[in-house]
Amino acid sequence: MIVFLKTSEEAATLDGEDIIFSYESPMTEIADIEVFFDEQSFSHKVVVTGTGIDETIDLWIDEH
Repeated sequence: MIVFLKTSEEAATLDGEDIIFSYESPMTEIADIEVFFDEQSFSHKVVVTGTGIDETIDLWIDEH
């Protein structure tokens, strides 16, 4: 899991306590990631398969 913070203030609590994350079930499980070049659209395609994947999932791809 990767968590992004918008600002450094979000990384700290006012009273110095630990930040605790909670999760909702079912969690997404990635089984496979396939990347291929589509010559018709002249673009790369990424296909992610697994469980718990629906329209609420965001996929971020970084070039680094």
